[in-house]
Amino acid sequence: MGPDEGLRAIKLIEPKQVIPIHYDTFDMIKQDPDAWKDRVEGETSARVLVLRPGEHVEL
Repeated sequence: MGPDEGLRAIKLIEPKQVIPIHYDTFDMIKQDPDAWKDRVEGETSARVLVLRPGEHVEL
């Protein structure tokens, strides 16, 4: 699932929070998670949590 499909899924299921994963794992899927966060938060009511290596979130 790429950034556009991810945004489409968020609009469909309307979660409160989302966490992007698997971006920048390989060069061919290199993405800017902060740009995607801005887009998601601008087009939906979801809050995007971009975690950096070593960070965690408690659910």
